[in-house]
Amino acid sequence: ALAARLACQNVANGADPTRLKRLLDENKRAILARDNETAFRTNAEFHEEVLALADNKMLTDILNPILMRMHRLSGDKLDLSTVHAEHVDLYEALTSGDLKIADMSARNHTSSYKDRTRKKLSESDEDATAS
Repeated sequence: ALAARLACQNVANGADPTRLKRLLDENKRAILARDNETAFRTNAEFHEEVLALADNKMLTDILNPILMRMHRLSGDKLDLSTVHAEHVDLYEALTSGDLKIADMSARNHTSSYKDRTRKKLSESDEDATAS
């Protein structure tokens, strides 16, 4: 949420969100083409670009290892269409200039991402146990 607020503030002050939009578009094309490798890569790069727009080295140093672990944990278990829709909401929030909306969108995305990843990992554990 802090990264989203900082990114929103920086975009409002002139930081360029073009790469974020390009990543969203590339992600959507990859999802439609069932190109999961590109879809997962652009998902990770979207998060990296939000951090780049936040322009806070300490925050980036703290969050990058966490994001890498989250992406590895979720692996191919993500519902890419749902994540894409959340990223669209986050992009709109970041470019709105409204820090509260950016904060709320980031918190919602983080919470649902965590819940989906936990659910998928639990299902994987149950499948492994049943085998």
